[in-house]
Amino acid sequence: MRTSCTETPGTVAIVWLTRRTQAPQCMPSIRRENSTLFRSYAARKVAGVFHGTVQEGKGAGLAVVGWNRMQREYPDRPLVGVGAVIVDCGRVLLVRRGTEPLRGRWSLPGGLIEVGETLAAALAREVKEETGLEVEPVELVELLDRIHREGERTRYHFVIADYLCRVCGGSLRAASDADEVRWVERAEWNSHSALQLEPIAVRVIEAGWQRAQRMKERFGEENSASRG
Repeated sequence: MRTSCTETPGTVAIVWLTRRTQAPQCMPSIRRENSTLFRSYAARKVAGVFHGTVQEGKGAGLAVVGWNRMQREYPDRPLVGVGAVIVDCGRVLLVRRGTEPLRGRWSLPGGLIEVGETLAAALAREVKEETGLEVEPVELVELLDRIHREGERTRYHFVIADYLCRVCGGSLRAASDADEVRWVERAEWNSHSALQLEPIAVRVIEAGWQRAQRMKERFGEENSASRG
């Protein structure tokens, strides 16, 4: 009686062993293909976890940055983000972008929402990263599309929720992808100044500023009445 350990290989097994020993040249290509698939998968996983933190030219970072760029540029679906209209003493805080889109242009602080993150949490994180300030949202100013087209293709498509915010802590400094931060007076964003703001940004800034002024007047009147 033969046991499973001493059983003679069947016909199918013999054919497979023959092919395996006669065609070893197939294995390197299989290994190369598997290695390519693994690197691609690993790059996608790392890019999803460490969003925008790996620099180009540092080993696997090149693949990660490339994947991250593919997600933002020419996306297959709109990306959701937040923007902050931060009003303090009648001024609004702006940042000068260090990366695309709008590189070198002035705009509101903000960025993309991460998976599992609330709107308020994303707003607080992005403002802290870019300006060093701690803020809390007061109310929604506008929900809008920011679409940048190149011919018939859409290079960027963001759906952005812009919130009126108030400062509750921190120290002002430019960080993350912001090259510069500064407080801007109303006359600057409503004129053709060196800020070169996009019309849609001017509209949101003005709407947020107007709401802040109405809230200030309303709360001021209520405080005066309570003291009287």
